[in-house]
Amino acid sequence: MLACAAALLGAAPLSAGPKDEFDVIVLKNGSCLTGLILEETATAVRFQYVRRKPGRLTTLFTTSFPRADVVRVLPLPATQRDALRDQLKQIETAPEVERARIDHAELTRIDWDGKPNAGLRYDSDYFVLHSDAQEALVRRVAVRLEQICTAYTRFLPPRFPGGRPTTIVLVKTLDGYKKQVERHGGKFENPAFYVPAANLIVCGSNLAQLDSDLEEVRRKHREQWGECAADEAALRKLYAADKKRLAQLLEPYAAAKARLTQADRYNDGLVDQATEQLFAILYHEAFHAYAANFVYPAGGGDLPRWLNEGLAQIFESALIEAGELRVGHADRKRLFRFRELLHKNETLPVADLLKVGKREFIVGHDGRKEAERVYLTAWGLAFYLTFDRRLLGTPAMDEYVRAVNAGADPLKAFEVLVGQPIERFEREFRGYVEQLQPDGTLVELKGKN
Repeated sequence: MLACAAALLGAAPLSAGPKDEFDVIVLKNGSCLTGLILEETATAVRFQYVRRKPGRLTTLFTTSFPRADVVRVLPLPATQRDALRDQLKQIETAPEVERARIDHAELTRIDWDGKPNAGLRYDSDYFVLHSDAQEALVRRVAVRLEQICTAYTRFLPPRFPGGRPTTIVLVKTLDGYKKQVERHGGKFENPAFYVPAANLIVCGSNLAQLDSDLEEVRRKHREQWGECAADEAALRKLYAADKKRLAQLLEPYAAAKARLTQADRYNDGLVDQATEQLFAILYHEAFHAYAANFVYPAGGGDLPRWLNEGLAQIFESALIEAGELRVGHADRKRLFRFRELLHKNETLPVADLLKVGKREFIVGHDGRKEAERVYLTAWGLAFYLTFDRRLLGTPAMDEYVRAVNAGADPLKAFEVLVGQPIERFEREFRGYVEQLQPDGTLVELKGKN
């Protein structure tokens, strides 16, 4: 049962918030599987297995186990099982639901770069999206931004009634993005920039060109597939009576189609990767705008720079699943790199991070190595305060923000927030990072009490 207990403790949540529980079955081979029991009979257990990897969408698959292979069945109470069943149904239908949302997103035509009706606009309570990209991409971006901004309210409910929607400009080409950079004073090296004074986010993308290039490849692959199918049909007709010879002749065509399928999957993966990178950038900048407009308005109580950047890094890796924000997993690359710096004693002390200003983070966006530890320490500290100390969105956090903006000593205000001296807090923070796993759970280290 030790393995089973570990699996239960490590079960990742289906959505942000308290960890959900699952039905569990224990097999004779030692496996302990979490998911939903669909049916039990005298001879078998039909089971929907839930697989969750940090930073990945949930995978569901249904299987059956012979009763003889099952050691124990641990079902949830009926009410919890009903809630779990509803959540899994939402996840199963999520692609269809998102497609419906995308199809029904209301876009209006706008002028773009002096050309009538060359752009598209989408209006939300939290943002106004302008873009010259293809309609399908604009619709998808609009829906994703709507979801992420709505989800932010779960962690940081709006406190400022005078919040204004942020204008988000998505440019489909790098040349077009360069013009926007020149117009608004951003930096071309950055894939996006946020102008707080103008309440504006500008983001560049080459997705339109990438998708256009790959569509030409897809077209050629469809032609080749059709040619293979036609040749196969002719061979099946000619060699219908000689199955052995037919099988030999069909082998090259099967191999060719397998190569085409593999190439299409690889190319689709390139688009998916580029798209997810685009969303990560937009999520990051959109968090800055949301916090400034609806939670901690600039000039009256804005977030300290370290916390603003730390939280933005957390939310840029969020996943949207069944209309829910899934966050709480630790970005694997950041976690392991931060731990590496921690072992070398190269992370920024918390007391120093609390005093960091805008300049250090601008340097970080330029990619200079001396600012890496600033960003990583801000990410780690924000993660700790959010998911272990549970301070995000609390009155204590609001009071900390007010105190810092009122000119209080940042270190003393932080000690009030966490309720302990900075030296003790630093030790506990470092210990937390040592135990943190990519799925957001903690592992007990040997020698630790």
